[in-house]
Amino acid sequence: MAGDGRLNLAWRVILYLLSWWVVFFVAIVVATVVAALLHWPDSGKNAVGAVVGSALLIVWTSLYRRWIDRRPWRGIGLTAPSRGVPMIAAGFLAGAVLVGVWFLIDLALGWVRVVGDEPATSGLPLALGFVAVGLLANMGAGFLEEIAYRGYVLQNLAVQLPLWGAVPLQAVLFAFVVHFNKLSPVLVATAILIGVLFALTRLATGAIWFAIGLHWAYDASQNFFYGLGVNTPPYDHSLLHLQLQGYLASVDGQDPIQVVLIAVAMLGLVLWMWRTGRLSWRWHLDDEGLPVPHRLVTWPTWMARGPAGPWASSGDMPGGGKTPRVITARLFARLREQAGTDCEQIELLGTTVADVYRALRERHPGLEPDLRLIRPARNQSFADWDEPVADGDEVAFIPPVSGGAGHAALIELTSGPLDARRLEAAVADSGAGAICTFTGVVRDNSRGEQVTHLEYEAYGGMAERQMRVIVDEIAERWPEARVAMAHRTGSLEIGEASVVVSVSCPHRAEAIAACKWGIDRLKESVPIWKKEFAQSGAVWIEGAEARPGS
Repeated sequence: MAGDGRLNLAWRVILYLLSWWVVFFVAIVVATVVAALLHWPDSGKNAVGAVVGSALLIVWTSLYRRWIDRRPWRGIGLTAPSRGVPMIAAGFLAGAVLVGVWFLIDLALGWVRVVGDEPATSGLPLALGFVAVGLLANMGAGFLEEIAYRGYVLQNLAVQLPLWGAVPLQAVLFAFVVHFNKLSPVLVATAILIGVLFALTRLATGAIWFAIGLHWAYDASQNFFYGLGVNTPPYDHSLLHLQLQGYLASVDGQDPIQVVLIAVAMLGLVLWMWRTGRLSWRWHLDDEGLPVPHRLVTWPTWMARGPAGPWASSGDMPGGGKTPRVITARLFARLREQAGTDCEQIELLGTTVADVYRALRERHPGLEPDLRLIRPARNQSFADWDEPVADGDEVAFIPPVSGGAGHAALIELTSGPLDARRLEAAVADSGAGAICTFTGVVRDNSRGEQVTHLEYEAYGGMAERQMRVIVDEIAERWPEARVAMAHRTGSLEIGEASVVVSVSCPHRAEAIAACKWGIDRLKESVPIWKKEFAQSGAVWIEGAEARPGS
């Protein structure tokens, strides 16, 4: 048993996978009985099995998650169906395109040739019927295998293991448990790479819906669109009838092209997620299925495990001989409203910025759970979630903001009116042949609604520091630029200026480019938030998103 009274991880996963096979066989029995009573062929039986099996597995996983795991159902990645349907459609399209590229490469290499098509053999209406039933039958692969492996298994593994261990381990389990009766080197490599690829789509989208659609299309497109799955009559009634040739015929259809394509897709997704900050292999999943920088251990867990604990070397645990750190935690904009406070003192036994936020969430459960929507700062500089904290640190949690000799002629954060002419005078210089000024003003409409007024909130010291960072960035690109920036805070009426950026340079092209750079960087990185007030209520503007305010 685990320290919290549950079965330990290994037994929970083993028993779940055994029960998965039970659900699978129950669905086969039901489908066989129905098909026999209605005199349906195997394709009809497979379709019934897929529908029944998917429904049974969803119900069973929900019960298992509640009574055995004792953790939230949403943790396995099945979010609201209203979000799931378009994601399944997007995943299905991506899978069909991936298999289509595979088919075209094989065709170009001369490894396959088209010898017929189902509409010509059976007629168009019957051919479409075969494809529809086949798609329904292959639905089971998408739902049954994704709920089990990229849903339940990955979730449980990634709570205990970092993603670099959990993702490949669930892929290996998937390859050998699901495909144990038809193992070959190409199939094993394909299944493992597919398992990693599908897991990455869960991490990228925050749900398994896209993976369900991708998996569904990957199997169905081979069998019923392009004919890569079956290459002998009656070709499984695929739209295209193919015959293997050359190398592919000599290896009995064990096609290495699919391995290469999946590897390319997987590496491309890894690169994109890494560059956009959506992936760190050191992260874990929390009990709600959201990525967290590392396994965050709360006070009761430390107490249950005693002073040695899993990370005894740090000394930061009860009985470890160190005094808890006292951290000042600050919250802004939507986070401030969710917690009902903007500043708290935290006595912390953990070691990182992420531990501070976990402690805050324990006090204020309504705080945003998704760390991807928050940017932390330590002592007024942006920080990583796993950055260590020290006694007396100030740690701020920042939702997405609303929206250098380059000398900083003027940097200002003020609650008073802005005067663009004042900033232009500040950057004026005898060597400057151009001054470009951007002035942002409050408009009376947004997102199809009438706006009555705005409120701006800023993290004072850090906002001004970040504005100076932007000036330094401008200086690196346009060394002769002089820059002035000013931003309003507080309540603003329609028509009032909220932000002014003014830049002088020797030539107009540099002045225009530097001014655009300055306002773009200010909107994306300076901790200033905008709250819109309209007839329907107030919302915080975070990037492209509008989130309800109080």
